[in-house]
Amino acid sequence: MYKYKRRFIHILQQFINILRGRLSAFTIITVAAITPHLAIAEKGETEVAKKILSISDNGLSSSEIEVSTASGSLFILNSTSDSLLTIVIEFGSKRGHCWSKNLEFNSGKLRSTAPFGPEEFSLMCFPEEGAYPFTVFGLNIPDKHKQSLTLHGVIHARAPINKQEE
Repeated sequence: MYKYKRRFIHILQQFINILRGRLSAFTIITVAAITPHLAIAEKGETEVAKKILSISDNGLSSSEIEVSTASGSLFILNSTSDSLLTIVIEFGSKRGHCWSKNLEFNSGKLRSTAPFGPEEFSLMCFPEEGAYPFTVFGLNIPDKHKQSLTLHGVIHARAPINKQEE
């Protein structure tokens, strides 16, 4: 029991460091991969959905991604070689809950406070079900000096399925 408690505390400290922007992209991916069940629900178990949306020189890893409204989080990782990216996520009338310090929530939109470079990331949570359209600005077009692409996608936040109800 003590061994698991220590491991949980260590993982929690890593997650806090991620929120503070102090860890590398590799550490983010590692923590997201090894902590699939940190949340304990009131009824049954809820699987924590830590998702990573990667933006490479080729574009988005997926234009649609699904996250959990309960303890789910989304990392948007700039894995480009040299692009400085900014993002805007449309929340509409849905409330914002948590986000990293390089984002701000205003007028129903979660947006970058400044461009984030290669191997940097943004983190956010989605407490309410629904579709959240997003736009990524600043992806450099290879071999096109000072030209960039704007990318679009949708984040789908879904309530977790209670395993007892299946």
